[in-house]
Amino acid sequence: MKALKWIALGVVALVVLLVAVLAWLLSSFDPNAYKAQVSEAVQKATGRTLQIGGPITLKVWPRLHVAMSDVQLSERGRPQAFASAGELELAVEVLPLLRRELVIDKVKAAKVRVQYTRGKDGRSNIDDLLTPSSPSSQAAGPRFDIQDIDLRDLAVQVQDAQAGTDLTLQLTRFKSGRLADQVRTPLDLAGEVTGRAPKIALKFSATGTLRLDLAAGRYELADATLSAAGSGPQFTQLDARL
Repeated sequence: MKALKWIALGVVALVVLLVAVLAWLLSSFDPNAYKAQVSEAVQKATGRTLQIGGPITLKVWPRLHVAMSDVQLSERGRPQAFASAGELELAVEVLPLLRRELVIDKVKAAKVRVQYTRGKDGRSNIDDLLTPSSPSSQAAGPRFDIQDIDLRDLAVQVQDAQAGTDLTLQLTRFKSGRLADQVRTPLDLAGEVTGRAPKIALKFSATGTLRLDLAAGRYELADATLSAAGSGPQFTQLDARL
C-alpha cells in the first residue's frame, strides 16, 4: 500500500512539473518573433504578402486564442492591398479539433477593408483563393460550430468590369450568436451600400433569428425587423420598415 502511495505521489509530482514547464514555455514564448516566418509561409502558399504591423497575442488553454492588429494581405503578385484589418481576434476550442470538429468560440474583427475586382474577361482577384491547391483539399472539411461573431466597420469595395458594377458595401455592425447547422441564433446587423454603377446610397438594418441549412445551402431569417432608407436606380427617397 505504501508503494502505491509513493507511486501516486510521484505521478502527482510529475504532473505538477509538466504543468510548470508548460506554463513557463507559454510565458516565455513570443509569437511576435515568428512574424517573418508566418509572412514567408503565406507568400509561398498564396503568392501574397502578409504584413502584421501590430503585436500578436497567443493563448492555448482552455482555448486556442489569437489576436493581432494592423494586418494587411496584398494582391497576388502585386504590392497593392487586397484586404486589411485594424483588429482581428479568433478563439478556437482545442479538444473538438481532435474529433475533426471546428468549434470557434469567438470571431471578432474591426476596421476591415476588402477590395474585390473582376475584369471584362471574367477573371477576379480572388480566383487563386477559391481554387483548391490539391485534390485532398476538396475533401469534406470538419463540422464547424461558431459560438459568437462580432464584426465592426467592415467595408467591401466591388469593381466588376464584366458586370459594370462599382460600389461599396459597408457593415457598421454584424453580430450573431451561435452559428451551426440547423441552430437558430439571434442576428443584428446594420450597414450602407453606396455606388456609382449603379448610382445608389442606401442604409439598412436587420434583426431577427437566423437558421442555417448547410446541406441544402440555404438560410432562414425569422422574426425579422428590416429597415432601409435611401435612393437607387429603381427608387428615390425610400424609407421602408418591415
